[in-house]
Order: sequence, then C-alpha cells, then structure tokens
Amino acid sequence: QKSKDLILSYYNNDVRNKLLEIMGDNDNVIDNIFNKMKLNEELTEKELNLVSDYLYTRRDLNDERHSLFVEYLLNKHINITVTPQIIAAYISYLPKIYGDGCENSRVILSNGISSKINEILPSAIDKDKKLKNQKLYSCGNSYISMGWTTLKDIDLNSDSSLDISRTMKKKDLYWITMVTFHELTHQLQNNAMKSNEFNSSGLSMLIKCAKRNSMDNSQNHDSIESEIEADEKAWDKMYPFIRKYSSKAYAKGENTSQLIKCSNNKKSVYARRAIQTKYNSNERFFASDMKEINYFFKKNPNYPAFFKSMINNFPMMNMIFNDQGGIKTTIMFDKNLTSKNDWGNDENIMCCELSDYILNEGYDTLKSHIINDKLSKEQLLNLLMNIYNTYHLEKKFLNSLAALDFSQLDETHTNFNYKDKDVLRMKYLDKFKNVAKLVYKERELISIIKNVYPSYNIEDSYSSKYAVWNYADMFNHLYNFSDGLIEESELDDILSAYLNTSDPVLVGLANDTKNFINKVKNDDENKNRSM
Repeated sequence: QKSKDLILSYYNNDVRNKLLEIMGDNDNVIDNIFNKMKLNEELTEKELNLVSDYLYTRRDLNDERHSLFVEYLLNKHINITVTPQIIAAYISYLPKIYGDGCENSRVILSNGISSKINEILPSAIDKDKKLKNQKLYSCGNSYISMGWTTLKDIDLNSDSSLDISRTMKKKDLYWITMVTFHELTHQLQNNAMKSNEFNSSGLSMLIKCAKRNSMDNSQNHDSIESEIEADEKAWDKMYPFIRKYSSKAYAKGENTSQLIKCSNNKKSVYARRAIQTKYNSNERFFASDMKEINYFFKKNPNYPAFFKSMINNFPMMNMIFNDQGGIKTTIMFDKNLTSKNDWGNDENIMCCELSDYILNEGYDTLKSHIINDKLSKEQLLNLLMNIYNTYHLEKKFLNSLAALDFSQLDETHTNFNYKDKDVLRMKYLDKFKNVAKLVYKERELISIIKNVYPSYNIEDSYSSKYAVWNYADMFNHLYNFSDGLIEESELDDILSAYLNTSDPVLVGLANDTKNFINKVKNDDENKNRSM
C-alpha cells in the first residue's frame, strides 16, 4: 500500500482518480478469478496466466490465495498448456510450504544460470532466444533460480514422479516440488553450518566445504551425505505437502497411494547410505574425506590458513578439529554428539560417521583418556551413547537396504554394483563386521571403566542387551541375504577376538554364532544325504 500511495502521489488528481478506477477494475477481475477457483470451476488459460502473473510479481506469500492457487493446480484436471506464468507462480510459494527458516527464500523462473540478475518475467521468458537446455541451479542462501527449458515439459495432470525417489524423466508438479524442496534443504544445511550444536545437516556441508574439491563433489554427487539428506528431507516435506494440498482427494482417501510412495521414497533414499562409497575408493565417505583434508595440509601451503578460518568462523568445526586438521577425540566424552536427544532415538547421521571414524582411528586415544583422565560418569555415558548410536545407525541403514527395491536406484549415480549379488553380499558382511567390532570396543571400554571407576556402576545405566540385539540383527541380515550360506572362516577374525576375552557377553555371542553356523551346515548335509 505504501508503494502504491507513493506512485500515485506523482500524479494530479484527475490522473490519480483514473488510475484508481483502473486498478479497482483489475482487482475485481482478480477477485472474480479467485472466486471461481474457490468454487473449483474451470479456469481458462488466460485467467490462470493472469492470476499467476499477479501472484508471482506481487509475491505476498502470506496471501492465502497463493495457497489456494497451489491447491487448485494439484486437484483440478487442467487441460491447458503449461506456461511460464503458471510454473513461476507455483514454485514461488514453495519456500513458504517448506519452512524451517527458508520461508523468505525466493524461487524464481529465469534463464537458469546462477545469478538472480538474470531473472526474466514469466510473460517474456518464452521469447528469450538465448534459452538453451538450462538445468536447475541452487543459487544461494536466499534464492533459487530455475531454468524454464527444464520445466516446460511438466505434465499438470500426472503424479508419476512419485513412483521413484530420484528422477529426471517423469516431470510433473510433484517432481518440481520435490526438486525445489531438495534445493531448499541445501539452504537449510548452509544455515545449520553456523550452529553451536552438533547437527548432521551443517556438518555434512562443513566437510564438503573443507575439502574444497568441486570435482570430487561432482563425481560423487548422488552419494555424498549433503545430497542424500537433501533427497531424504525433500520426501519428508512432500508427505505433509500432499496431505494438505491434495486435501480434496485426501478427504475421499484417494491420495493414500501418494502418501505411501512418499514414505517408500524416503526409505529408498535412506538405504543409499548403506552402499555409499566414493569413486576410486572403497572407504566410508568420512574416512576418505579426512584423508583428503590431511593431504591438503601437506601439499597446499595456503590450506592451513583456510582451514583455520573455518575453525574460527564455524563453532562445530572448532569443537571437532584442531588447526592442523586433527580430530579432538574428547568430543566423544563431552557431548552426546550422535543424537538429537538424550535417549539416542534420533541419530545425527553425519555425527555418527564422525564417531565411527574416531572409534576406528582414535580408539587407543579414547582408552588412554579413560585410564589417565579423571572423567565424570556423565562423560562416560556420553561415550557409550555415542558408540551405541554409531552401530545402531549401521543397523538402521542395513534394515533399509534389505527392504530396498533396487529399481529405485536406476537414475541414481552410485559407485556400487548393487546388481551383483556377490558384491552386495560383501557389503552385508562388511556392515556386520563393523558393528561386531564396535560392540567389541564397547564391551572392552565398559570393562576398563568398571576397573577405573568402580563406584559408577556403569552397567546399571548401560545394559549389554542392546549390544546383543544389534549384533544378532546384523547377523540375521547377513544370514538371510546369504541364503544361510555362511562359512565360519569368514567371521574368524571377529569370533576369535570375542573368544579371547573374558567378557561373558562376547564369548556368548561368539559361541552362539559358531553353533548356529555349524547347525545350519549339518542340517544341510543331512538333507543332502537323504535326497
């Protein structure tokens, strides 16, 4: 209203009154279109374009009519040509739906290059002859620029993009919503980098930035944590989005299948973490990233100053690293870094990767801290919670992998031949062994704590049943995927280590495993003899 009054103040009364009359007529036209929309009446292409231009250029995301427009597009079967105006108005409202601190982000339809300077009005975008096969670009923390060429083939009447967790082949309104939510998650991650608390979103971006290796990030794009989380978070947001904006269908129970697909797509994305490895590397991502960071310290004279600036500017980096790129193992005692709550039911995924790295690379240092430092019971419980969350998350990844429909990965670039059963079986074996080794370390540390801090009664707070359950579940996954064909020799390193302890939990697990494998083998031999 202030802008309107300011513009009108430049004209004399006669012109001003004439302009007010024209503006009033225009408002009436817009109001009539929205009334038709509320009544679910068919709108002409001209009417939709007019109201789309109105919403896009006005950009009042608090206007309930914008929400009505989105709902209308999703529920009304519209047999008209997709226009830049319609798509521009649709995508511009998505940050409001996404929320989480991204409400004021601007999604613009443009010529698709990474600068909002190149924004083009929707009504003129089809006339720009320079447009050539533009893609989607996330352009910053406050706006996303989208190329029209990528979006013009969208089918307003389809929901086929919901059939797969990641696609560029099936384009509809749900697809562009998911893609926009994906890009908005990157903005959320950039905001989370500045947090004073451990969080997976921010840490994934911090490590990505610390590497300063755009080729690595591009080559491994679909497998790095920040991209997997962006897909996963997008499907998280899609579920309530469909429930709300497909409300007419939901009232009749007609979009139940859409909601199920959202949930399944999220699970498919989650499963990708179980098989993620880099090109030219078989290591876990975090371990490979740490090697890369250490390499930069040795080979790039400018890197130490850059890394130190990251430590100074980002609290999480300061909590994790010293200025030489070494990890502060004491964070395992100082915080419940692997979980968002005190119960360990909501893991910080990237922080569990950090914990796994410390438990593999800094285990002796952890033992030294327990023996030589005077630690509180809370610090020791933090350590045990971090270990538990680390191997528990491995189990959750494998749970999702075991349920994965691998056709979901047809358009996802991964450095893993999941179509080869022998290769996939080795992944199950590796995951089982990693959990088994973490359980071993957990039990050994508990034994040390009992000797050094007998008054803490640590096992009263931390039962061995969790280790047993997770070990057993991981073994069952390996057994089922192997069709029962497990050789004891494959697990000899684990079973021997367990049996060489005096821990009744580990000895019991080893003996139970050996007995089970031998029983299955004997049963198979007896069955073959009787045939």
